[in-house]
Amino acid sequence: MSSLSAGTIFDDRYEVRAVLGEGGSATVYLAHDRHVRCDVALKVLKAGWEENGGRARFERELRIISSLKGPHTVAFLGHGVRDGVSYLVFEYIDGEDLADRLRRLGRLDVREVVDMTRQVLTSLAEAHNAGLIHRDIKPENLRISTGPDGRPFVKVLDFGIARAQRPGAQSITRTGELVGTPRYMSPEQL
Repeated sequence: MSSLSAGTIFDDRYEVRAVLGEGGSATVYLAHDRHVRCDVALKVLKAGWEENGGRARFERELRIISSLKGPHTVAFLGHGVRDGVSYLVFEYIDGEDLADRLRRLGRLDVREVVDMTRQVLTSLAEAHNAGLIHRDIKPENLRISTGPDGRPFVKVLDFGIARAQRPGAQSITRTGELVGTPRYMSPEQL
């Protein structure tokens, strides 16, 4: 399957509106769920990735994200396979990612940064308590909306390359394989 265009009805349910982001193995679309009448983030595996371990990573992300329910972790809504293509459905968070916010504002208020950092750490603590390590924390994976109190409300996105730290957990990462975004990796990983 090639990329989806605006107006496409995917899996007889999701009306594609726009591309939200694109990674190495998947594209995330803003879509409207016609059944429950709300906007969602639809993550669709790219063509060719089904055979190259992409489906295993998707299924792993599905298991990981569906176990996390905290207020600062993106909510998982569902999954499926359509015409041999795997997809995941997440809540759509109307706002901006931290990278866009930094470009727009330049500097952030220290109190705001401390509050946002606390929210990210709340999500990561939940993941760590579940035996998971995110492995790709970067500004583009931190989505900021406006909370009910008018302050920034942060959610952590994209657990696609998270690693389970439980005894007996199987790794799908091979020796010598780079995992994550090189710009945000520690020197010893590079």
